[in-house]
Amino acid sequence: MPEFNRIEVPTPEKHEALLKREMLKQIMLPGAKAVMEKLRAAGREVSFVEAFEKINKILFVFQKLLEEKIGAAEAAKVMNGWREQINKAFGAGGRGWLPRVEKVFADLNEGQKSLTEGIIRREEEKAGSIKFGLISARKELEKFGIDPEDETLELHLEEFFKRGEQTGVRQAALKDLGRVAEIIIDQFPHVKAVTGFSWFFDHPLTKELGFQIVDVEDDSTGYGGSTWMQFIDRHGQINQKRVNQFLATGEFPMKAKLGFIPVVDFLKRYLPAERRGSVTLQETRHGRQEIEKQFRDFSLDIKERWDSLFAEDLSAVFGENKIANDLLEKFGLKEQFFNILLEAKRSGKTLEDVKKLKGAQEFNSKLQKAIKIDPDRSRVVEI
Repeated sequence: MPEFNRIEVPTPEKHEALLKREMLKQIMLPGAKAVMEKLRAAGREVSFVEAFEKINKILFVFQKLLEEKIGAAEAAKVMNGWREQINKAFGAGGRGWLPRVEKVFADLNEGQKSLTEGIIRREEEKAGSIKFGLISARKELEKFGIDPEDETLELHLEEFFKRGEQTGVRQAALKDLGRVAEIIIDQFPHVKAVTGFSWFFDHPLTKELGFQIVDVEDDSTGYGGSTWMQFIDRHGQINQKRVNQFLATGEFPMKAKLGFIPVVDFLKRYLPAERRGSVTLQETRHGRQEIEKQFRDFSLDIKERWDSLFAEDLSAVFGENKIANDLLEKFGLKEQFFNILLEAKRSGKTLEDVKKLKGAQEFNSKLQKAIKIDPDRSRVVEI
């Protein structure tokens, strides 16, 4: 088993960079080898890369980044080339396999930086130490009456667990959960539950937070970057005991779990006292995926015809897309959208110019909310 020296560097940035290198070299790559050997012993013929991708999303993430710049087909071709290089470096055998494979990953990382340069990443929203984002309800929640068309607020509790043993930080994190509750009633009153999916939900503290653990069909989807944080202690050093356990068994000490709290239960637990009382929650519109498809088709029709359209043709285009047209009228947004396009066409703007207009951005925000939320199904609950 590897022995880890304490990381002592002058800046947090250098500490993080060195920690990432050590994680790849000493834990991720040997871990993939352990998983491969375990699977082969069970009669399954898998390559080193296949074993690596069973426990790590690095290659998957790189491929998704590339897709944004060069398309899915080309991205797959590029990444499959890297996969072949990794297998070749490992397959050369001998004790030198680790530095060879590590070198391929270093080259891949540099290549990824240049190929994805200029791609803008949307920053995750945060409530203090807790990151969060809206996601479509996971299929495992259907048995709790949550429809796949519903949304949940997914929490990322890395900072909570990483800093939880420090004086006062745990209390601060609990306060941040209160901030999440306020964000729900102010911005996302339609979510059906608060969820999380990572190794953190295999931690005993999770139950103290009120999360129920739900079985999932494929927990490998939880093996993102945060999974590897279980090997780092609160001082930013590698946890030798957990690493040894992982390399000996090919199994993570703590596995990805799906944590779940119905939104009303979450609000009752964490909403600050001054915000309690009658709270209006909303419902997701049934059939919204079909509605979204109608608007995608409508938008594509406009995009394909924009350069050849005259201003006086717009009424006909709206009429030809009757379902989207009727929905815009129902939402009270048809006139606004029509006028935006009409003015843009008269002034010779491109569709890219239109997207940048403040009025167009306001319209899109209203449309997305109208598609998602059914105002006729609001409900008032006492918190």
